[in-house]
Amino acid sequence: MAYIKPEYIVDVMIQAGERKAQSSILHLTVKGAAAAVLLGFGVTLASMAKGEPQLGLAILFIIVACLSLLFILKLELVTGSFAFLPMAVMEKKAVYKGMLARWGWVIFGHLTGGILYALAYAGWAAHFNEAAAHSMASAAEAKTTAYAELGAPGVFVVLMKAIVCNFLVTLGIVFIMLSRSKGGKVISTGFLMIIFFSQSFEHAVVNMYAIPAGMLLGADVSVADWWLWNELPVLTGNLLGGLLFAACALSLVQAKEVSSQLLQTVQTNLPKAGIQRR
Repeated sequence: MAYIKPEYIVDVMIQAGERKAQSSILHLTVKGAAAAVLLGFGVTLASMAKGEPQLGLAILFIIVACLSLLFILKLELVTGSFAFLPMAVMEKKAVYKGMLARWGWVIFGHLTGGILYALAYAGWAAHFNEAAAHSMASAAEAKTTAYAELGAPGVFVVLMKAIVCNFLVTLGIVFIMLSRSKGGKVISTGFLMIIFFSQSFEHAVVNMYAIPAGMLLGADVSVADWWLWNELPVLTGNLLGGLLFAACALSLVQAKEVSSQLLQTVQTNLPKAGIQRR
């Protein structure tokens, strides 16, 4: 599998952040909406797998295909931007105001795409796929009212799951970016999805579809429950996971790695005979 060397990982992330900073608001919003729909496809298929376990492996391959399209088509996820845009800002390749504006508009795109697909899916799932509809409703309650029943510890739990989630997702996106081949990107996406779904992490963009869909399909969840017990803490956790545990950590580690390699190169090229006396 052809790939870019790991020591260039920070450069790749900074360049990605610079490209996002230079993209128009309209393009980012539309790409954000499309990304939410593709993630919605994946969540819908996962709910179908719970209702029909015999289809689990086939559905997993379809989920990977859907999400591979997201990366191959270079659609927009705010969770990735939580790591890439701050790195571009730190390198003076972007400005804070533009970073915040792009985050806001991409989130708007995610909400638009997620809710529109939730309306479309709920319109037929309630009548033609009751098992999947029940699974979606149960998932929405597990992501909101289940945390509410725990009180303050519930907020801590959802925050931690969101931090770990975006640390994983950001590293996964970087791994996908490092691969030069389409096959490598698909394989990387597969590993990422297996880890994500098996751990039940909290991803803000996924929840912008999953929770509204569950609400429309009968979940006992209000809009306040959605935002107070899930969306706001998950967005916060995803931001911390992408910014602190991916962007800052990788910048620190790879900067030391590059400095060490540079020092080794300089020492290798120094004259071995030492300084000649005159």
